[in-house]
Amino acid sequence: MRLIQLKRLTFISIILLTTATGAAAQGDFSLEFDFDQTAPETYVEPVVPDSLPLSTPPYDNRNWLYLLKHRSLNVKDTTVQWPGRFVDFLVRAYNWVDLTFNSFDPEYVSHTRSGKVRVVYDNWSDMQNFQPINTMRLVVASDMYPSIGLNVSYGILSIGYTVDLPTLFSPIPSSHKKTEIGLNWSRINAQFNIWDNKGDSRVRGVGKFSGIGSINEPYEGMTFRAYNLKAYYIFNHQRYSHSAAYNSSRIQKRSAGSWLAGVTYYRYNVLFDLDALPESVKALQTYPWSRYHIKYSNYNVMGGYAFNWVLTRGLLLNTTMMPGVGLTHTHTDSSPGSELLAAFCGEVKVSLSYNYKRMFMNLATSANGNLFLSDNLIFASGIFNTRASFGIRF
Repeated sequence: MRLIQLKRLTFISIILLTTATGAAAQGDFSLEFDFDQTAPETYVEPVVPDSLPLSTPPYDNRNWLYLLKHRSLNVKDTTVQWPGRFVDFLVRAYNWVDLTFNSFDPEYVSHTRSGKVRVVYDNWSDMQNFQPINTMRLVVASDMYPSIGLNVSYGILSIGYTVDLPTLFSPIPSSHKKTEIGLNWSRINAQFNIWDNKGDSRVRGVGKFSGIGSINEPYEGMTFRAYNLKAYYIFNHQRYSHSAAYNSSRIQKRSAGSWLAGVTYYRYNVLFDLDALPESVKALQTYPWSRYHIKYSNYNVMGGYAFNWVLTRGLLLNTTMMPGVGLTHTHTDSSPGSELLAAFCGEVKVSLSYNYKRMFMNLATSANGNLFLSDNLIFASGIFNTRASFGIRF
């Protein structure tokens, strides 16, 4: 009996051993020994080497100066740490204004880099049409006066410096001066200008338009100064960008136009020394005054239309026309005396712009003027400007 049981155990052992050997050869056999199922797991705390870097990643440092040095500063980022509450308030106010007045449709207009540096070549000329009652008209105008300058801007903030080219080659101080400040948003465009011209003009015409004809005689007897402040609202500001045509701070992607409406203020101070007229002009007309002073303020409401044509990728043509009507107030110290009169004004602008990657070029010309009529005087004044600029965005 015991012999039979021993044989059975031997046979079972041989079968188990054979099966285990084959499974091990196929790689799917394993033995697990669990001597104590209630034994706790052993946890080994990882060791951190001392050589790991402890410096803060760049994106974790929100100091404005640090971000500026690493070219990562964004004024719209609310996590930036500005130097003081006042600066923080100014940045928040700027962002609110930018969101409220500077929005646009990205299908028609696109952003550019916030920073720009450009070289500007500017030319301007003034023309005065002077005709007291019972006398021939006198047209006095200056030559186109050139200047060159450098302008650096970031966002809506800019700083520039312009040098009068004639003063670079002559010890005589310039008789022409021009100052301008501009504000360009999607909704609103505003400008402030000052023009000065002292004794550097020419008599361009005498008599009626169909009469004696044009002449070109030097005339140093006119002193001219004008201030102009204007602002207008762009109705289709989502799709039309005035800045794309004249400031290069946007790029017009598809052709679009917009109606414009605004207000403008002119203040003119013009003095004619009639004794200094060329002898050829005096031979045609004798004026009853030796000096004639015209000083007046002009208040106008303007309206018009502007259009941007995208001729091809990067090439943009703009035309803007804005006539206006209002009131003129001549001052008591002017020769016509103090009067309140009807006035008319207008502005025409044309611009051609080209953008290529970070570079941009712009050619622009403009003409603006105003006219008033009184019982004893017809006076019109105009300013013509051409500008060429080349710049790079950063």
